[in-house]
Amino acid sequence: MNNKTKPKTNLLSHIALLLFMLVVLKGCDKRYNIDGFEPLLWTPEIAVPLLDAEISVADLLARNNLDVVQTDKDGKITLVYETEIQTFNPFSLIPSLDQEFSYQIPLGFPGKITATAPKEFAFDDIEEIEFPTDSGMTLKELKLKSGVLQLEITVNVPGVTKDFELALKIPSIVMPSGESLGDSVSIKPGTTGTLNIDLGGAVIDFEGVGNADNKITIDYKAVLAMASGDVIESADNFGFTFRLKDLKIEHIIGDFGNQSTTVVHDSLRLDIFEKASGLGDIQLTNPQLYLKFTNGIGLPFQLSFTDLYTKNAATGEKFDILYSTFQNPFVINSPLELGDSATTEVKIDKSNTDFANILKPTPKFIVYKVDAEVNPGPAPHYNFISDQSFFNITCKAVLPIEGLVNDFHLTDTLDFGLNQTIEELDSATLNLRITNGLPIDAYLQIYLYNEERGVIDSLLTTSTKHIFKAGIADAQGKVNQSDVIEDQLLIILDKVKAVNLFQAEKMILQTRMSTYNAPNQSIAFYDDYKLGISVGIKLKGEIELSLPE
Repeated sequence: MNNKTKPKTNLLSHIALLLFMLVVLKGCDKRYNIDGFEPLLWTPEIAVPLLDAEISVADLLARNNLDVVQTDKDGKITLVYETEIQTFNPFSLIPSLDQEFSYQIPLGFPGKITATAPKEFAFDDIEEIEFPTDSGMTLKELKLKSGVLQLEITVNVPGVTKDFELALKIPSIVMPSGESLGDSVSIKPGTTGTLNIDLGGAVIDFEGVGNADNKITIDYKAVLAMASGDVIESADNFGFTFRLKDLKIEHIIGDFGNQSTTVVHDSLRLDIFEKASGLGDIQLTNPQLYLKFTNGIGLPFQLSFTDLYTKNAATGEKFDILYSTFQNPFVINSPLELGDSATTEVKIDKSNTDFANILKPTPKFIVYKVDAEVNPGPAPHYNFISDQSFFNITCKAVLPIEGLVNDFHLTDTLDFGLNQTIEELDSATLNLRITNGLPIDAYLQIYLYNEERGVIDSLLTTSTKHIFKAGIADAQGKVNQSDVIEDQLLIILDKVKAVNLFQAEKMILQTRMSTYNAPNQSIAFYDDYKLGISVGIKLKGEIELSLPE
């Protein structure tokens, strides 16, 4: 924007300067007798430039840093709104892996045994612990960045006095060395022994004996030593409490089954329509909505729009976007290997929906909700998630500024203040010179607002409301900037309106706009379109000057 604003002139300072000069003249020149002079009536007129600016159409459209104004090779303007959407956590699709399992192993003696001499009994077996999952879900491999396996071994043999020796091997857990996790412990009967094992870098294999699903295998060897006189009862046993704690996952592989989830429920704000009152009609000929899905999760998704609508800026009214040839639901691509990602782009426009009606009603938001069906096809599935997995959505609304505006209403409030008290002001005239290179007609009313008194006046009359007259477009909908003619508009304010202008603290602008030849002709906007505005004010007042004696 080339905005050359000139300073305002203080009327009271001119009056004070004149009075000062008259007093000095009387005091300095003793030979000059002014006793016979009648009081003077002074009627000053002061012209003050307020604004001299040239504004491009790109400046008008780029309301904030979320909007990007783009031009093609011909200079045609497109407004782009783009945002990256935060979506769901992929680990929400698997159960919590921090789990606790308890398992008791009976000694298997049919009755009470009393040792008459020292003896030992040995036990060994492979037990499987089932890891809890949702129906239809199987886990195959889990690699951990960190975590703890806590084992509590309780020996319920109160009649034995010697320590219980237990050696454990868990083939399902392979440590970073490549060896299966193993340890041994001596436990006094009737007590509990504890092992805490760091699982950083470990891999858990959930395919148990015979490739059973969701199983963790434990291979144990135990020795129960009895002293003379020790007693074993038939109900005696030993058991494990198996806790996985504070697990941080590097990756997990399995079949996560058929699931449903909400991927995203969000909105895209179109700030250019923030001041819309909801009245009037805007039509764009070729708006587009692009959704880019980047899937770093080893999961096939079938997505569907369960919500897709625009929301009126003023009334909250919804307008559903209806599908014609757009396939809803639709499938997005998924990676085949850990560390990869796959991209799917979806375009919504007038060819597959009624998206050309996006501005009916005028929106402040495009609202969308996308739900997903996970693994929509028949089982089995090969799924994976890693700590690097992500699911990103980029949403971009592309609005070529081509179409029509018909009787569209905007309301805005601006801070305003001339910061003067002009009691002697008689009238004021606003002089507007407008070079409108935009194909837009605009009717304007300006209300003067005072915090204490509310709306105190309006400035424009019926003859002055048509403040911008549209540049004439050719058959292709383009205004030839060299043919644009300057218009002059004089707005005469009587004494009341002029005084109210100086007392106003805000201006409320109500605008009604239409494009050239609306609704019969579609108009395009180009980057060479300019709006030139020069505003000046002429102040007129009367003041009686009485010279001091």
